[in-house]
Amino acid sequence: MRLLGFSFISILFLLGCSHKEKTPEPVDYLLSKEPSLLFQIHHKDQFVNQLINNDFWKNYFKYYPNQNVQNLLHSLPQDNNIWVAYTHDGVYLSTSIIQKDSLSPWKNISVEKLDSLTIEDKKWYYITQNNQLLISSLKDISFPKSIESKYLDFHKVAKTISQEVPANLFLAQKKNKEFIGGIFPENLVKNLASWTAWDLFLEKNTLRMSGSSLRPADSLPQLPLVKNKKKTSDIYRIIPQTFQEIFYFSFEEGLIPTEFYFDFQQDISSVSFFSFQGDSLAVLQSINPTETLRYFTILKTDSFQGESIYNIEEFSDIQSFFSIFGKELQPKYIYKNEENLIFSQKKETLEGLINAIQMKQTLSERKAFENLQQKSSSQTSFIAIENLQKNSSFVEKFPSLAQKYGYASLQISPQDEFYLLTFTTTTGEGEGKLAIPQEEGIEERFQITLDKEARTLPKFVTNHRTNKREVVIQDIDNQLYLIGNDGKILWKRRLDAPIVGEIFQVDLFQNGFLQLAFNTEHSLWVIDRNGREVAPFPISYKEALLPLQIFDYERTKDYRFVVCSQNQIHLLDKKANPIKGFEKSHVPNGLGETPKHLRILGKDFIVFPEKEGTLSILHRNGTTRIPLSQKFDFSNNPITLYKDFITFTTRSNKQFYIDGNGGIRSESLGINMPYFFDCLKDIPVILSGNILLLNKKKIELPFAEYDRPTLHWVGNRFLCSVIDTQNNKLYIFNFKGDLLPYFPIFSISQADITSENGKLLLTFLKEKNILSVSQF
Repeated sequence: MRLLGFSFISILFLLGCSHKEKTPEPVDYLLSKEPSLLFQIHHKDQFVNQLINNDFWKNYFKYYPNQNVQNLLHSLPQDNNIWVAYTHDGVYLSTSIIQKDSLSPWKNISVEKLDSLTIEDKKWYYITQNNQLLISSLKDISFPKSIESKYLDFHKVAKTISQEVPANLFLAQKKNKEFIGGIFPENLVKNLASWTAWDLFLEKNTLRMSGSSLRPADSLPQLPLVKNKKKTSDIYRIIPQTFQEIFYFSFEEGLIPTEFYFDFQQDISSVSFFSFQGDSLAVLQSINPTETLRYFTILKTDSFQGESIYNIEEFSDIQSFFSIFGKELQPKYIYKNEENLIFSQKKETLEGLINAIQMKQTLSERKAFENLQQKSSSQTSFIAIENLQKNSSFVEKFPSLAQKYGYASLQISPQDEFYLLTFTTTTGEGEGKLAIPQEEGIEERFQITLDKEARTLPKFVTNHRTNKREVVIQDIDNQLYLIGNDGKILWKRRLDAPIVGEIFQVDLFQNGFLQLAFNTEHSLWVIDRNGREVAPFPISYKEALLPLQIFDYERTKDYRFVVCSQNQIHLLDKKANPIKGFEKSHVPNGLGETPKHLRILGKDFIVFPEKEGTLSILHRNGTTRIPLSQKFDFSNNPITLYKDFITFTTRSNKQFYIDGNGGIRSESLGINMPYFFDCLKDIPVILSGNILLLNKKKIELPFAEYDRPTLHWVGNRFLCSVIDTQNNKLYIFNFKGDLLPYFPIFSISQADITSENGKLLLTFLKEKNILSVSQF
């Protein structure tokens, strides 16, 4: 549509300069029939071809034009200068006659008398006069001797459309209410005058209509709109993907009536409203949000997932301010997110909003919504956006469109006596690509609130009956929880003490049924999936125990439980019987950590550090495999395997490599203490301060305090999770050192990661007693 600049001013000049009665136009006769919808067609074949290939048009505007009218259009020799009007009783078409027509069905039509012609089994009545052809589905048609040109509003908006598009659409108030009101709220559509005029842009996967409407008279209620401002997407960063509808207003102080003045209005740049979780929220975007917040009396401040929610005193000014935009809100809570003050009537709604923002489940993260923005007008004073899947009446009538297109937007900007309009809906790029196949971002499956604060980190385990993933966790009351795939607590079991180290899953009876095995401070436990003890476990010890290790040398489920105290190594079989003949069961100097089993070139190595600096490398039977006289000042990092070398780090910032024959070499790490080191599948990871070295790629993290990275092997995929304990942010990187999409997210703990049905599952703590399971 070309309505700006010189062309628009010229139109207004022509409209205002002449009061002479103009000659009636062909469309005036169609208007005398009181149509509710008209097409002005400039490129007939292109228009028909585009509309039959646009799914949204075919379903939503399916009778306009229907197949009979399409056949009629195809039969005409003309390609342009065609008007089609729909009334309550029938269809009318007006066009000019082509003199040299020797091919179309209309080549031998009667002149200046009523006649009929059948096109594809449909009878059409027609009459000609001078060079005009009038066709109708009704027999009662004639050219009037004169027509009173009283359709001034129609002709005003008709002069704003473009003839460079295949067709224009004109909607009377009834059809505005039916088509525009079928998507957007009635209180918005009522602001559109008796006629709207639209330029049609019909792409295969996009419907865009750019149009105009006369603004209401000054004496009538007006939308509070400023002149065009550049569209901003900042607001979409805080609106959840599951919103219902959005209303965004650019704001200037001139919008406020002179008899009103609100102390907080001076820094406001936009005002928005949206629906979420059955509640209505408002957003004031401020260039000085901290100062704007001071105008509200805060009664109480609550913390949720590291964010503050303010309970405010009832304030009539903010209610009056919102009413200017047609919204009746009595907010009780405010959440400040950067430049945005978000108002809600319910605290729980703001909690859901905070969670969506932290899980990157906002509109700015959705590619389908980005496509909608790209197709929309770049400047606007106001935009309304409907989530078609949340619009119950639309879903009931057009379920496939709601699923495929996802969103629709209506933009309105004032210009002189007109509203400039843009309607947009799109599926996104690519044939058959759905706008909303699922939520993008990190989708939270569920949250669980524990009875007490968590003592251990949550860990995924497998339900051997369903092969689904479940979660185990222990709280500070020593209760162990098993949480099902649907977020239900399957059972709780109070243990004798805190769990020490990792929880393992084993198949003791080699029948596919899995059990949980772990150490507490003084016991080795094995329990089944129902939380019951598996005899003869638990096995108790007087000494405090180190974390459990389980050896399965040949991966035949012939387990060896490695249960250690500071000076003793107990090797037990799966029936809890001691393994006889293990030579080094006593360690006088003390164990630095529980022995590990490493396999190098088909050979078994049992490895552990001793407290005085000895590295023991043993055979399966506990005899020395590689004697080492050298002492090491071991760091707190684990001993692990790297490219068929036993490797570890020292407090003097060196990394040592020992091959299967006892050859030793070392290298300086070039970093300072403290640092974290680990290696998995020959991918080394070092974290020193804010520098992460992952697979030898240097990654600079934001300055903060970080805890030990956790390495995960999920399927055939390496992942490294890093937790910023200062700002409660969780990062996840792949083996190339690339940060995964949507991260970092809010978390107060490290995460466990697994996979299920092609998706990655993530479990971590959001509060000290709140566990989250999410997928991405």
